[in-house]
Amino acid sequence: MREIYHCLLIKAPVEKVYKSVTEKSGLSGWWTKNVDAQPVEGSISTFRFGTGAFNKMKVKSLDTNKVEWECVDGHTEWINTKISFELHTVDSKTKLIFSHYNWPQQSEFCAECSFIWAYYLQSLKDFCETGRGTPNQGN
Repeated sequence: MREIYHCLLIKAPVEKVYKSVTEKSGLSGWWTKNVDAQPVEGSISTFRFGTGAFNKMKVKSLDTNKVEWECVDGHTEWINTKISFELHTVDSKTKLIFSHYNWPQQSEFCAECSFIWAYYLQSLKDFCETGRGTPNQGN
């Protein structure tokens, strides 16, 4: 199984990071402005990007310490992949363990996505710590 894996420390409480990866207002603050999402298990969240690219994610799990999605539509290599945000309290900070796994193959696109995820996870960190992320404008 192929996997994108990142770990980072965010100077914000778990509750704030959790809201940032589950609620529309949070997701639009760090990933893409053009998002339709609700924090409900079984719901489908749609993320659109300026180039016409999009991803539809089924919300599989909304545990306070672990959020999981499954891609049900979008780029062909993303379909059936899974995304996990594990949240752990470390002192008054949050350790985020991010995983995008179940890739059909190791490919250049997978490697490109790893780099892009690192960029957006930094955006998430900035959003949680300062209130200002760098999301895709989603036009």
